[in-house]
Amino acid sequence: MPTTHLQSPVNARRDLSWRQLPLFEETVYEALKDEPGRRAKFTKVETEGWVNFMAFLALITKERIVGLEDIGVVVLREALEERHDSLTSTDGADDRKIDEATRLNVFVAAAAIWAVIMGEELWERMGQKDECPVGLSLGPAPKQLIGTIPKRRWEMWIARLQFLSLREDLKICTRELAAEAAAVMMRVL
Repeated sequence: MPTTHLQSPVNARRDLSWRQLPLFEETVYEALKDEPGRRAKFTKVETEGWVNFMAFLALITKERIVGLEDIGVVVLREALEERHDSLTSTDGADDRKIDEATRLNVFVAAAAIWAVIMGEELWERMGQKDECPVGLSLGPAPKQLIGTIPKRRWEMWIARLQFLSLREDLKICTRELAAEAAAVMMRVL
């Protein structure tokens, strides 16, 4: 009996377009509204599913099946720039610390997955390559282009991922992902 080799569905469907998936974008944005901590709390199934969903979005974006780079930027920004220690209840300080670590484990892992899968391509597609001159200028201040990632923000994300990779209250797998993501992102500088 001859062996059959499965071909990658990504390579077989490079011509996939939005016209062929009319509700895909809408469905993705609806799914993004149901992140962990909303309806299903931070259950193991919910958090692992979220990280897998982020990996799926990053992979199809990398393969140029869809253009969801903006979602990757938002995931990175929200994980690395926003506080994750706010609670709706007024429990003790220990609960607050546990809650922060739980949130960081999910959102940092999701951001790190985006950076590991799409890091170099994300910078190529969204990174602001022109540096702004430092010092006094007679002209108006340069405006940040909408839809671009400034180099300073990229560097700050790398530093934040490096810091998070050393936090002992995070899971080892989250810390390893953060360290790997920082290394991938550093390659473009």
